[in-house]
Amino acid sequence: MWDFYFARKFNSSLLSPPVGALDPGACVSNSWEGGLEVYRRYGADIVAIGNSEVYSGLVASTLGGLSGLRSPKVLFLTRSNMRGDQVRASAKAMSSRGSKTEVTILGYSARNGARTGLASSPDAEDTVTLPTIGDSRGGPRLDWNELVDQSQARRFLRHLSLGSASLGLVEGFRVDSVPGGWGVTADIEAFERRDLLPRLAALAPVAYPHLWKDGDAVCDMAKASADLDRTLAALVKVSKRVIVFITPETPTMERGVPACFGPAVAAMVRSKAGPRVRVLTGDWSSYGLEYADYVFKYPEEGVGRLDGNHMNYDGALKVTARLGAELREALRTP
Repeated sequence: MWDFYFARKFNSSLLSPPVGALDPGACVSNSWEGGLEVYRRYGADIVAIGNSEVYSGLVASTLGGLSGLRSPKVLFLTRSNMRGDQVRASAKAMSSRGSKTEVTILGYSARNGARTGLASSPDAEDTVTLPTIGDSRGGPRLDWNELVDQSQARRFLRHLSLGSASLGLVEGFRVDSVPGGWGVTADIEAFERRDLLPRLAALAPVAYPHLWKDGDAVCDMAKASADLDRTLAALVKVSKRVIVFITPETPTMERGVPACFGPAVAAMVRSKAGPRVRVLTGDWSSYGLEYADYVFKYPEEGVGRLDGNHMNYDGALKVTARLGAELREALRTP
């Protein structure tokens, strides 16, 4: 079992209370493919599935404790940039166990799920199988030996510095862009001041501008709606109940996005509510989130990062509390 697990690609992470208590920005790496093998062998009561906004936004052990179940088995089947066809491929792999989870929580990312530029093939899940499932495009694909190599610890920081550009000064602190436009970096002292965070965020450029080149055309949810229908149909085959929540982002991510996009995504997801499907479509304010919940600090390097759509451990606890309440309510329903 574990020989298989550690031979898979590590393309996901988990937030851990002991680790998060030491460093709100730290996490534990894990394997999506390996998780599917864990499910096949042992099953799970609660499964969380989705992209990086899911595994950076929920705390597995805390979620289980809030469920009201006695010693529930909680499993994350997440990976970077996870698409609808990859969720459906996961459900297909889960079906081999022949039993259902109590609840599956699907984090729906507007950019991964609703944007027309990344619409997935309706038949892709029929051609993607283990162990090649993890070789789909998108997301880091490190094996365990690469992962534990100490040089990897600085790879992300080097990535932040490559292609970055100075965006201006905030009270003497130089603010730089993060490649791709999904955040800003600055001296760590800037992130010690909560009053500066909105001003730092205001300098962030448009995130992924190529996605919005077609203007209001991205607000047509027909293709995204059909894709989500297929995904939910696959999940209800392996789960007694499904909770769908739109992963919360900072207002920074809305810059440059057509005004119709957010409401269109929310309305489309809201339309999927049914007897076995519950939906949450609130924005970041509905979880009590603030910019401080999206800050990551690197003391040894003296820099910090304000992320647009990935939260730290403190932010994840807020989202987990809201999902935990929804989870308890769902479990009261036969």
